Amino acid sequence: MTVENSRNEEVKRRIQKWEQENNKQLQECSREEWILAMQGIMAMTRRETEEYLDHLLAQNNNY
Repeated sequence: MTVENSRNEEVKRRIQKWEQENNKQLQECSREEWILAMQGIMAMTRRETEEYLDHLLAQNNNY
């Protein structure tokens, strides 16, 4: 398993744990809830998390 695959698996595991603990899917969260959740899940600053969310949203809009 590559380092990237290992990291991706860890992030998936953390997301699943958060969703179970909060009885909510990340997809159901408001922007603010998502940012706060992902800050903890991915150990990023607020700014990094906001930029990551904007990147994901921009990718979604390209399809």
